Amino acid sequence: MGSGKFSQLLPYEVRAVSGRSRLSGKLTSRAPKDWVKFNNAQRAHHNMLEQSASVYATLFSTAVFYPLTAARLGGFFVVGRLVYAAGYVRGGPGGRMLGSLLSHVGDFGLLACTIRGGGKLAGIWS
Repeated sequence: MGSGKFSQLLPYEVRAVSGRSRLSGKLTSRAPKDWVKFNNAQRAHHNMLEQSASVYATLFSTAVFYPLTAARLGGFFVVGRLVYAAGYVRGGPGGRMLGSLLSHVGDFGLLACTIRGGGKLAGIWS
């Protein structure tokens, strides 16, 4: 789980840090394309941070009952977030749709498995 988090954060942080150092003092009206790419990378990064807490909680609770399913769905989430970030930086808000769909396969699947595992623990389902 920790290595997945590291690989998930890496592309966002690299873009943000390299953009900050490369563009420090240059984000003026004469470099609007660079500013937009940097802003989009930061938005993608912050969006990922907003979703991480709930995804990691459901990943852990799903792994208790369905470890292989949790690994697969966690992989969908990580790949989806990478595609989301790349699409958002390159294409703006319209470029994030494919990554969003892929990551939601992972996080909604994890939520469903968490509910199923909770029902199994409570004796509602066998």
